[in-house]
Formats: sequence, structure tokens, C-alpha cells
Amino acid sequence: MLVSVSPSLNIFEPLTYTYTGDPRHIHVGMRVIIPVANRLVPGWVMSLDPKSSYKGRLKSIVGIIHDDYAPSEQMMDFCRAVSNLYFISPAILLDYSLSPKRKPVKGISYLSDGKSKLMSSLPTKTVLGMAKKEPLHLFYKYKKAESLGLKPAVAESESLPLFKAVAKSKGKDIFVLSHAREHTYKTLINETIASGKSVLIAVPDNLTASYARSVFPEADIYTSSVTPAQREKIWNNYHEGKVGVVTGGLSAVLLPIPNLGAVIIDRACAPMYGKTAFSDFHVHSLARLRAQSYVIPLMEGAAFLTIDAASRKEELDIRDLRGEKHVDTEVRMLKPG
Repeated sequence: MLVSVSPSLNIFEPLTYTYTGDPRHIHVGMRVIIPVANRLVPGWVMSLDPKSSYKGRLKSIVGIIHDDYAPSEQMMDFCRAVSNLYFISPAILLDYSLSPKRKPVKGISYLSDGKSKLMSSLPTKTVLGMAKKEPLHLFYKYKKAESLGLKPAVAESESLPLFKAVAKSKGKDIFVLSHAREHTYKTLINETIASGKSVLIAVPDNLTASYARSVFPEADIYTSSVTPAQREKIWNNYHEGKVGVVTGGLSAVLLPIPNLGAVIIDRACAPMYGKTAFSDFHVHSLARLRAQSYVIPLMEGAAFLTIDAASRKEELDIRDLRGEKHVDTEVRMLKPG
């Protein structure tokens, strides 16, 4: 059986491998261990039985990682879209979507004589010899050994357009011009939550995420300012079906939120959304692609009309609310970070 795998390396095109194990144990969106050159690296299954013109000898998948998480078709399409935009491996994007405990490959274990052992403790040649007949069954170190059994993957549910105002504007994305745009955000959030869907609020920096949390107390901050333990808890809560509001930058935009119902991009004009020394991605573009891939409402907001919004004015429902006044305006002091 042939399997197309995207390696977690700077390799744009997926590689083709053979799979000699039980076909029931492998599926699209599964994380696997593959040999690349003279080392073992993680990768993601992109498709099964791909068409390949290669006639040479193919390497085999070394191990399959059993987990109750598998990205949905929407998440896979989103990562493919970002991959094509930035000419980057889809696997690197899917790695970003993992919880903190799932990311380290060194924490992957296998069963031997009823005991779990770290795969990283073995030389590459030994692992390849063990996987000669069939791929190793692997699991995360923090998981119990009994969780190794084959279980159906928990895929994200389908999402459909919800926001009534979007339907009224013939499906156009909304751009809100206002200094007090939180009131409009709240309308979208309330309607989406009431429909059993979650909301993603993309922001350009951690301080804006803290401000969003002060305006929307129910929001979960998913940024670098949050400890790995807290991010692990938030990741698991949404993976298990929590309906809520998540705010943050790149980490939040790539968080695999089940039943995502709407995306909000605040401070759409902020230059901090652009590439930085810490990230090659333009978070604003990624958030927009997330909404497009999931076919859900997108609302952008800023204090003034951006050049980008002006160039797309035929595609947008631009709402200029700058003349409106709100009596509940107040000044909030935020702690740094």
C-alpha cells in the first residue's frame, strides 16, 4: 500500500512510502515516523494510495502514532492552502496545531514485553530492524499504554455559515470601522455561541489578546504568554468539544478548534500582523484563509479603512460605525504581557 507523507522538514512536496501494516490502522491526518536520508523524522499522512510515477525502490513507514486527535478535512485543506501560499511543508503547519505535550518526538514510546520504552533511546538501525516486517505501534509518553488500541479519530465537525448579518449581506465578509467595534463583535460572538459553535479572535500581539480577554471575559488566551500547561489544558478542552472564544496570534489561528463557527480579525490595519523575527507567517492572512477553508463568517475590524480593505471593497460589507457613540466607554489598565 502506498502512502503520501508530508515530512516535518523544509520539504514542500509530500514523499511516497510503502505501508506494510494493517490498512485499518492508518488514515489521512495520522502522524507517522518515516526514514529520510539516514535519520528518522515525524510526518503526516496526506493521502492513501497516491498516484506515483516513481519506479524506484520505496522506503517503508517505520511507525504509526496512535492518538485520539486527527485534523479534519477542513484543517487539512487550510494547511494545504497556507503551504501553497508560503511554499512550506504542510507538516510544519500541522505540527503547530499540536498540543505542547504532543509536539516533542522524544516523548514517543513503543511497547516491549508489556513495558513502554522511548523510541529515541534506540539507534536508528535498531528501529529500522524492528519495523522491517510491519510498522511499530507508537504512542505519546504521557498516554497510558492501554490507549494504544485502535480507536476512531476524533475529527472536527462540519461548520456552516451562521451569522445572520452575513446572510443579509449576501455572504460578504464584514469590515467594521469603529473605535468601539467590540459591540459588533459581541453580536457575532453571541449568535455563534448560541448556535453551538466557537469563535476565533485573531490579534496582532499578546497585549491585544489581554485586552480582548478583559472585554470578553469568557475568552481563552492562547499565546506565548500562557504557560505550556495552560495551553495543554485549553487545547484538550476544545479537543473534547468545548464551545467558547479563543484569542491569540499564530498559535490561536492554528489551534484545531472543533466546530469553529466564526473568525474575527481585530486591528486589521496593525503592521504587527506581518512577518517578524519569530515567525515567517502573516497572521492576518492565515486567519482569513482559516475562515475561507471552513466556509464560515469572517469579520475584520479597525479604527480606519485599510488599503487592503479599500482594494476589496466590492467583496466586503464595510460598516462605518465611527459616528456612533457608546456610553459604556471606560479605560482599563492592563498588566504588561
